Amino acid sequence: MRLGHPSWSLAIASTVALSAATGWAEPASQVEPASRVEYIAVEPNTGGSSGGHAALRVGGSVYHYMAGSTDSLLLLYRVSWDDFHRRYCLLENRGLRVSRLGVNADTAAALEAALKLRHAVQDKHLDRLGAVDLERRWSAALAGDGPAPSLAGLGLFQRGGDPPDPAVLELSRHLATRLDVGAIDAWLRAVTAELRSGALETSAPGIADIEPGRYPAVGEIAAERLSDRLALREALLTLRLGRGLDDTALRVPDDTPLDSSERAALEALQSRLAASVARLLRSPRPDRGRPILIATARYLAVRRSLAQGRMVLLDSFSEDVAVLDPAVTRRHRELLRSLTDQTSREWRAMRAAAFADGGLDERTYNLLELAASRHAELSDALRLGRPVRIDGAARRPPGRPGPVTMPDFEFPPAALAAARASADDVHRTYSAAIERTYGFDLFRHNCATELIRAMRSAFPDGRSAAAALGDELDVGPGPASFIPSALSRKVHGSWNVTGTDIIPSRRKREVAGMVTAGRPVWVRVRESNRLTSRAYPGSIEDAAFLFFADGRPALRP
Repeated sequence: MRLGHPSWSLAIASTVALSAATGWAEPASQVEPASRVEYIAVEPNTGGSSGGHAALRVGGSVYHYMAGSTDSLLLLYRVSWDDFHRRYCLLENRGLRVSRLGVNADTAAALEAALKLRHAVQDKHLDRLGAVDLERRWSAALAGDGPAPSLAGLGLFQRGGDPPDPAVLELSRHLATRLDVGAIDAWLRAVTAELRSGALETSAPGIADIEPGRYPAVGEIAAERLSDRLALREALLTLRLGRGLDDTALRVPDDTPLDSSERAALEALQSRLAASVARLLRSPRPDRGRPILIATARYLAVRRSLAQGRMVLLDSFSEDVAVLDPAVTRRHRELLRSLTDQTSREWRAMRAAAFADGGLDERTYNLLELAASRHAELSDALRLGRPVRIDGAARRPPGRPGPVTMPDFEFPPAALAAARASADDVHRTYSAAIERTYGFDLFRHNCATELIRAMRSAFPDGRSAAAALGDELDVGPGPASFIPSALSRKVHGSWNVTGTDIIPSRRKREVAGMVTAGRPVWVRVRESNRLTSRAYPGSIEDAAFLFFADGRPALRP
């Protein structure tokens, strides 16, 4: 499984409507966006994260470390300021202390380059973790001791037992006119032969030599070759067998009919997608299987839009995301209604912008898919009481996983057993290396310590870091190294801070208004806990708690 940035579906709604009601606003900055560097201290959460949270804003992005889909790993996330601000201030009711750092453009560029490198290397390591996991599951399935492994993108299509889709068969005939007759069958035979010849090949344990900020050795490993071959085989089978789209993989954001300019743009995009499939089929790149699947799925979705006279798009949500129980969304129905209205406006604005100049490329179409999925998710939850999925696939192409079609291969039992043992060993070794490199540890590897280490990697030594930021960025034994709230005090004591903006949580703003209007002591006591609070009806991401952790200790028994 690929671990991505957890961009929450409810947080996608713009803060425009809610900020008008709460008075929230993004802090103004006198620094040019390209050279902006800000340290962000996040207040403790309600019931959890009692030490706070730390992040760094560089330019238009915010970098911060947090637990991935498994709490054992601490991963670096790169998100937009809007997403970060919405998540912590809106959904988690946590205030932000944003400290502007007095750095020059060279220092800002060095910090951004170091953080981007760590993020890219981490993604490569996690991609390889997914590949060796596929290798392990593939070996087990070949031995008849497990289900077929899954691949991203296959869940967009129907599986065995469904009649061929005429639209896919028509696409295949169209491709035959652009390619050699029988080319798809020939490529299918060739990739199946390659898959058979390398079916029992497993990766070498040496791939487990990993560290943050250093790319792994150049070259594919056996697990990546397996993934590429399986994806290409499935793409060719989809075209050969006429597998149509799975109806559950489609979203209809509204019933607004297509106008003539939208139809013309979609017809042009449909032609370009068909050409893209042909171009990818001829390409020598080994990883072309998934792009072919995505382009084919989008081609079919565009055809549906033209046939139905309304926008029909692929579901952008992956299947391994968290889900909010309907009981939770029922308690926040007014918030859900407000966010649904906002996502509806955002969807309409995105649609208007996408078709404004008469052209529609795949990048813009991807943004349409995201906007449609986010709005349809909230709309269905509001209308039908369905659970709300929390989006973990920010800006990535649709990639619902589905099981591969297992080929009819036969191998000697001893060879199967040896391959399976080797794949299990590599997966175990690589997983342990990932755990050592990215594992969470409250005192040695948390959001504060790893942010300091990542920033430190931008400089050749501590003296250079001190000259640029006012601090050597050493991770020492003191609390300022691992407690975010203590690190925040250190930032203001020794770093080159030129100004600070405070962005209070919604609850704090509302309580402040109550204190002004009523009896201060009584209001503070009443608002100190979840049971009697009037300002806080509950958060959609609450853990179990009684007293708020963002107040004074004396008011938190």
